[in-house]
Amino acid sequence: MTTIETLYQTSVPLEVQNRKNVHLATSDCLVITCYLWGVLHFSETLKAKHQLAQSLFPNLLEYSRFVRRCNALLPSIQVIRQPEDIAALEIAKVMMVDEPAALDDGIAYLPFEFFERYNVVKSTPFYLEFMNKKASKGAAVQHLAEKLSFDLDEVMAIGDEENDRSMLEVAGCPVVMENGKSELKKIAKSVTKSNAKSGVAYAINEWVLKDYQD
Repeated sequence: MTTIETLYQTSVPLEVQNRKNVHLATSDCLVITCYLWGVLHFSETLKAKHQLAQSLFPNLLEYSRFVRRCNALLPSIQVIRQPEDIAALEIAKVMMVDEPAALDDGIAYLPFEFFERYNVVKSTPFYLEFMNKKASKGAAVQHLAEKLSFDLDEVMAIGDEENDRSMLEVAGCPVVMENGKSELKKIAKSVTKSNAKSGVAYAINEWVLKDYQD
């Protein structure tokens, strides 16, 4: 087994490895691009990057879309070679990607002081994010409402994962997707349809536009 194959199998999450002709979200591209940067730095060849991209996306159309998005993201990604280099950077967010059980075990071992200093959220079962304490969707919604002179009771927020909790808690009309976390549904005013059934569009039409249409 080549070094690249070993790195791929030990670093790329199974849900990414097993995808076929995926619809590429920005978050997917960012995770895979970061990994490709590591392979590129390790092997010092452009060929390694394209070999791995082809193994991820054998379909030519998906491969082309992936390469275009990677090229757009690469200028904003830095390779950190030494831990002390991190101290000189202003980091907005750190994300870890692993199996859900591994992330949950890691969270259980974090000291309480860590949660006091940072926002720690799982944006998907496989993504664990660490952010500045002041950086949250809830804070962003409050700031935007203030700028637009809206009362928070007039704001609808729609979410499905734990990183949406702060936003749902401050909005006057919190809506959770049908496929969202069960814990979030407890604080929801309404539950809309799933992502696969255009739940966001349904919520907007049903609980925002309908009153004006009538």
